[in-house]
Amino acid sequence: MKELYLVLLTFYLTAVLAQDERRRCGRNEVFDACGSACEPTCRNPNPEVCTLQCVAGCRCRTGYFRNDNNECVKNCNPPTRPPPTHPPTAASCSEMRCPAGYHCEMVEFPCIRQPCAAPSPRCVPDRAFPSLWFFIFPSDLSVSYSPKGVYCELIV
Repeated sequence: MKELYLVLLTFYLTAVLAQDERRRCGRNEVFDACGSACEPTCRNPNPEVCTLQCVAGCRCRTGYFRNDNNECVKNCNPPTRPPPTHPPTAASCSEMRCPAGYHCEMVEFPCIRQPCAAPSPRCVPDRAFPSLWFFIFPSDLSVSYSPKGVYCELIV
């Protein structure tokens, strides 16, 4: 008899929670009492491999996809923005004019993904001993750890 009450209580709570869940679905969402565990998203609009299970909850309406902000959108493309306007930049050091105490160098920026940007002219501080930078040995460096990663500092 206890098992019967437990089963009935489970069904009752499931029905009550399902009704409550229906009221909380967001914009462009509908409640599905037995939906797929693999909802189409902007990153994966056609999920091919999915577990066969029945999941109750809010789903995007037909033709809508869940984006990275957990919103159901019809068009997954980000809104187009006009390209930023930048002041014209110099292509070489001959086109640069640096303030006193600075000189122009063609600077290469760290590159992780190809294609890498070409070196560009930058005003950098004059150094008393420019060649010093080319004679740093690993024994001269101490490795420190920061919350964002590893950085090295010169021990003088």
